[in-house]
This record gives sequence, structure tokens and C-alpha cells, in this order.
Amino acid sequence: MSFDIASLKRDLIPHLRTILPGLLPGGKFEGNNYVALCPWREDHTLGSFKIDLRTGICKDFADPDAKAIDIIELWQRVHGCGFQTAVAELTRITRTLPPREPERATGTEPMILVQPVPENAPPLPARRTFKKDGKWVHYPFTFKFPYHNSTGELLGYVVRYETPSGKETVPLTLWTISTNRQTGKLKWRYKGFPKPRPLYNLPALSALPSTGTLILVEGEKCVDSLQALLPLSYAALSWMGGANGIHTADFEPLRGRNLILWPDADQPGREAMISIAGILTAKGCAVQLITVPAEKPPGWDVADAIASGWKLPEIFKFIEENARAVNPEQPLKPSEGSSLSAATEPKLKRAAIYEPATGLLTPFRILGHNYDQYYYVSNESLQLKSIRGANHTSSELITLAPLSFWESSFPGEHGPNFKQAHDYLIRSAHRKGIFDAANIRGRGAWFDADRVVIHLGDHLLINGKPTPIERFETKFIYNALPPLEIDNAAPLTIFEAYRLREILEMLFWENPISAIYLAGWLAIAPICGALENRPHIWLTGGKGTGKTAIMERIINPTLGHFKEAFLGNVTEAGIRQTMKCDARPVTIDEAESKGDRGSDRLQNILDLARQAFSESEAKIVKGSPDGKAQEYKARYSMLFSSIIVGAEFSADVSRIQVLSLIEPFDKVNLTKEEHWRSVLAAIKSTITPAWAASFRARSFALIATIRANAAVFASAVAEKNGNRRAGDLIGPLLAGAYSLSSDGLISEKEAVDYVNKQDWTETREQVGDRDEVKCLQTILAAIIEVGKGERISIYEIIRNAYEAANKAELLDGTIEINDQALRRHGIALDPEGKWVFVADNHPQIKKILADSAWKTAWGRILRRLPGTKRHTKSLEGTDWATTRIPLNDILKDDK
Repeated sequence: MSFDIASLKRDLIPHLRTILPGLLPGGKFEGNNYVALCPWREDHTLGSFKIDLRTGICKDFADPDAKAIDIIELWQRVHGCGFQTAVAELTRITRTLPPREPERATGTEPMILVQPVPENAPPLPARRTFKKDGKWVHYPFTFKFPYHNSTGELLGYVVRYETPSGKETVPLTLWTISTNRQTGKLKWRYKGFPKPRPLYNLPALSALPSTGTLILVEGEKCVDSLQALLPLSYAALSWMGGANGIHTADFEPLRGRNLILWPDADQPGREAMISIAGILTAKGCAVQLITVPAEKPPGWDVADAIASGWKLPEIFKFIEENARAVNPEQPLKPSEGSSLSAATEPKLKRAAIYEPATGLLTPFRILGHNYDQYYYVSNESLQLKSIRGANHTSSELITLAPLSFWESSFPGEHGPNFKQAHDYLIRSAHRKGIFDAANIRGRGAWFDADRVVIHLGDHLLINGKPTPIERFETKFIYNALPPLEIDNAAPLTIFEAYRLREILEMLFWENPISAIYLAGWLAIAPICGALENRPHIWLTGGKGTGKTAIMERIINPTLGHFKEAFLGNVTEAGIRQTMKCDARPVTIDEAESKGDRGSDRLQNILDLARQAFSESEAKIVKGSPDGKAQEYKARYSMLFSSIIVGAEFSADVSRIQVLSLIEPFDKVNLTKEEHWRSVLAAIKSTITPAWAASFRARSFALIATIRANAAVFASAVAEKNGNRRAGDLIGPLLAGAYSLSSDGLISEKEAVDYVNKQDWTETREQVGDRDEVKCLQTILAAIIEVGKGERISIYEIIRNAYEAANKAELLDGTIEINDQALRRHGIALDPEGKWVFVADNHPQIKKILADSAWKTAWGRILRRLPGTKRHTKSLEGTDWATTRIPLNDILKDDK
């Protein structure tokens, strides 16, 4: 990190009178020097160690060999810190503390301003005295407004008094005065503060949380009147000198804050606030400007409103109805002429931090309702909170806002009137409308109105720029969560990124394109929330295929802390409750399905993966013991790893790309062990924490490009395979892999050419096996006993019967016996050889399908087959609801 040391030393000069008494207590100012005890030797008498206030150079004159040092080194020695720490602290001081420049009177009395005011200061005068027409005239102070610095130390006053010609407001500051008879006498003088001048009520600003709201008004009286009513999450401020003093005020402490500007009801006040709005938006503030209604009398302000009986609800309602957000991209400029008309005033967009038309400005956002749930976001916690309609109790409401807010907003005889507050919240939520849980967003990467958003838990990166959560204007709710670490790493180059594909291609895959799929998944998994579709992959392979090494040495290190890793015994509820609304990669190792319970548990997880695959399917609604329906949007890309692939339903299979590893074979002149050593050496030299951080940074930087390329690849794959789902599954994987070799957009022709070169047999089979086909195949493959211990498949019985019918042969009654065996298992043949009937709820078929994904409602599934029809059929004297299936379709592969 580099520093402009020369500029810092120069900027520190005006602050030396503030810094040195705290740095070296017990010293004193003598002319152009600050005299103190030497901090690094035994020193009991002032006089030999001095700091020049004009240069900041320090010298110990008691030591002839001592070298002069500057103020930065003095800070290091006193605090025992390093150079960078000292520079950072002193830089902060130059930005936050008002300077104390020596000022001298033009008369014969040398004077030096004293700030902060010491305890031994003389009493403040109670009036201002003039000599007029040879007589002394006294004007008692009607107001005395103390000004403090950010640490609460008194700097001086602004006083007001009334004269026959009107009110007068002047500064009153403390000075040391030296005369021929006396040195260093402290005396109050009607002289101004040094520039830039502090804001009024700075201690309230220092105590306010960063999410709090500031109301900037014109005049100290307005501040005092308003501050007395405001809850703890608000503060009122003003500046010195009214409309003419804005360019001498120090607005730096307001940087990055949320402000409401309330001008007086006159043209100068309006123009002053417009100028301040431009200053504050340039400092990154979220600014709202009030337009005072034309019916208010000239000079009307918030103090007048309070004097007329306004309480906090009336004040907040006035703000709500008349404040509009200033767009920093189109800063307001003072208008020419007497006033800003409605026709010439720029249209201002209402800021999201205020609740429109609710009649009250709150330290939380009212989001709306859904059935009996009411939704809010506290400005302090920045987290979504839902409360049932009947549960708006005092303890619940205090989690939304401080007690002081409820006391001031809904005063009651013995504390806050929480019943009134309850009614207000319910009515306000109804006016807001139905709240959609799909708008809640957790940690991860997102695409928001063409803006790339990386949610890191405690703050956002908006197109790479760090932004507080509460400062991002959007329709979505970015929930504050525990922070995710993100390394400030530069994205990998193409050469560095492509190395991952080279490593994966060294592995032994059943289909070589699996290396590309895995590389692509690793590229898109960290940004899965920003994609239209989120493919899942299933890494499978027997013992010795390297599956564990790939998980531990490639996948987990590459994803780093951005992933959430689970073991195979995890449940769907465990994943859902851990991930909540996050959009991050999920890995599940040892995703086996052992027994009925394990199969059901895995299927529930696959149902979750199905919902997470696309935006249209992502919504999840779950009940809870208290009757509260919990809604989620599942937006994660998942990786399963196991020896056996547990996905059976086509709805699951079509959303998961299976990557099969095979047993490594010996290459020419290389044994299996030698090859693995070369693979592991490549992994070790490449996939380091720093490389992985830069790998993820590359994906973050290319989100918009990857999104666009995913759509192009998806269209090309869908056209090639005749299946849109195949495109949705494969397109993002290819786009992720392409991002490792290119920073740009791929053309439609390039995508089509690439897709046409690939072998898509495995993909067609994976996506094309529909549940109804697989269910029928499972039934037909079942082996049953047909008599005398002979066992044969149902398919063979049906085929033999078909052949016998065509040849008009009975084969010693075998067909009749086998037909009886079929009927005992809930299956019947049509005597004419056209149909096969399968009973819907027969216990024997249920046994056949007991370990499959179609163990219930198989009749409904089978009737998806073309040409099928529901039909009542007698089996062994009992009528059964059956599915009638064309026999020709069953035997078509044998023809």
C-alpha cells in the first residue's frame, strides 16, 4: 500500500493543536511551539522537548545528538506501532477532527483560539453589551447552542439575542490573550470557528448506528426541538451560519449516511438544501429532500411545527408525504428565479428505505403479509422477520425497534400503547400487499437488474464495488447473514484457468466429455444463483477409480469456503435449513441409498435438487409445528458422489449429469501408480488456495458472459438432441468450461459446431428414459415361478404367448399355465393378442416394484405410455382397475 506522506504531513499541520495535548498530556502552547515532556527519556521539567506547530517537526534540545523527527514518527514512538498503522490513524484524524489553526486579532492583543474548551474556562457571559450613543446597551442571550467535536468535547457556542431590529446569531469562542501586563488569559470573544466548521449535535451522530437516519435542518433551535422527540435510531443535525454557511461547514462526518434534508419554507432555505444535497450525494450519502408545501408561511420550520403541537407521528407523516430521494446520477442544482416549480423540478425517485404512505417513518421496513404472516426487516439487524398476526406482542415488537421508538410513536398512559402499534403494523402490511418469499436472497452470486451482486453476508459487492446491504436499492431482500470470506484475488488468466481442464482430462472417464462437464460445473457452481438453470452432477465410480481423491484434492479445494459440504447421511431438512436462501454450491459425499429409509431420504434430497434446478421450480413451502408456513427459494447447484447413482425418476435424471469414472488402465510405459503420481503432482502444483481464490474470482468477473453463453450452448444442445431439458442441463456446464479458455461471448455458429462434434449417446439415454418406460421395464424384467420350479421373466411369458398365438400352437398347455401365473401376479393377456393388462393396486406387482421409485401409483405412471387406457379386467374372479397397454409396443424391439 502506498501513501502520499508529504500531503499527509501538510494536512496534519492545522490539526496539531488538537492532536498534541492528547498525544503528550501536560504540555503547553508557547508561541509557535508545543512544549511537552520528552516521551522516551526521564523528563520532569517542561522546556527542552518542543514540536514546531508550523512544520510538525519534533526536537529534543536536551540531547545534542538527538535527530529531529516528524509527527508520524512521534506517533509511532508514543503508541509503539508500525509506520502503516500510524499513517492510517493520522489520516483518519485529518478527515474527522476540525483543525485548530491559530488566529490573531487585528488589534494590539495577540490572541490564540482555545479548542476544546478547558475546565478552567471563565464563565460564559449571559448577555452581549454594546456602547450605543455613549451609553451601554445590554442584550440578554435568548439561546446558547454548544458545539462539540465528534468525541463530545466542547468547542464553543453560537448564541442568539434579540435587538429592536430583530434577532442576531453570533459565534462565541474561547481565546488566550496576551498583553503587556498579562500572558495567557482566557477570555470569551465573539469570533468565528476555524474552517471547516463543525456540525451542530455531533455527539448524537457519533452515538448513532451506521444504519440510522439523520435529519438535517436549518438552525440549532430546530435541532434541539426535533432531537427531543426522536427515537435512538435517529439524530437531528444542523450547520453553522444558515444558508450562507454551507460552504464553510464540515460535512465529512456524514459520509455514507442516510439523510433527510428539511429546509425552511423560503427560497434561501430551499436553495441551501439543494446545494447540500449535491455535496452529500458526492460523499456517497443516501439523500432525501423534503419539498415544503406552498401553503406553509415563509420561514416555517420543524421548530414551528413542534411548537404548534406536532408529535413524532405528525413529523414522520410529513416526511413520508413530502420527502423524495435525490438521484446521485442527476444531482440537483439551485434553480434560477424565485422558486422551484413543480414543472421544472427534476422528478425524484422515492428511496427504498422509507415506507410510502404509511404515515410513520420507522426503523424497520414493512414488507407485506401472506396469509397470517407479517414480514419486516429491521434497520439494525438487516434480517427478515416474520410475525404471526396474533403474536405482535411487546417482546416481539422490541426486536423490531428500540423501546424508545414505541414510547415516542405510540405513547400510552403507562408506557407504549402496543395495541395501537399492533393495529398500525397490520394495516400498513395490508397496504403493502402480499409478500413474495422468492424475493429473499442469501449469500452467493446474483443477477439483479443487469447488476452483478455478490452477497457476502455482511455486505454486498455490486459490480465489484463494496456496498452496505441497507444502501442497495432493489426489490429484493438481501438478508444479513454470517460473513463469507472472499479473497481479494485477481481473476486467473486463460492460461492459468485452462490448467484445470488439463488436470481433469488426465483422469479416467467412461466418457471423455465428463472432464469438460466437471470443469464447467466447478466454474459455475460459485455463481449458480446468477444463472437461469443450475445443473447438478453425480460423480460415480467403483473402488480404485479415484473418486475420493477428486473430491478431496480438486473439488473441495477449488470451491473453498464458498461451498457447503455434507456427508451421505444428511437429510433434505438439514440441507434446507443450513442453506436457507443461499445460492452456493452443495457437495454430498457418499450419497448412497441403503434400504427403504435411505432410499426415501435420498429421494427427498433429489426432490430438493429438482426444485433448485431452475427459477420456475425453486420455491419450497414447508409447514412447521407452530402452523407457520415457511417459504424458501432453493438456488444451489449440487454435486453428489457415490458408487451407485441413486437417481431413478426421469425428472431427477434429466437435471443431473452423471460423470462415471472407470478403473485406471496402464498407459504405454506407465503403470497405474506412476500415472496417479503424475496426476497428484499436477494437482499439488496447481490447485493451491491462492489459485482457487483467483479461479472463483474469474467466475465472478465473467457472470454476465457465462449467463449469455449458457443460453447459446443450451439452444445448440437442445437442437442437437431434440430435448430442451438436455439443453438446460448441458448448456451451463459447457458455458462454464468455455469460460476457462475464453473471456468473450461465443457465437451461435461456434456453439453449434462444437456441439455437433460431441458424442451425445449417453446424454440422450440419460434424458430420454422416461419414468413410464422404466416402470414398465421393471415389471417386465421380474422373474416369476410358472410351475414345477420353473422360473421365467414376465417379458418372456408375454413374448412366448404372442409367438404361440401367431402359430396357433399350445405347446402342451404351457401358454395356459403361464397365463395363470401372470394373472396371479396381476397381469392378463388379451386372447386376441392385442393387449396386456396390468392391475393398478395388485399386491404382487407392489412386491415387484417395492425397491423401485414406482412402488406407489404405478398405474397412473404407466398410463403416460402412448395408446394406453384405463380398463376394468377380471383376474381370478375379481374385477381390477388395470392399465391396458398395446402388446405391439411391448414387443416392438423383438420385431
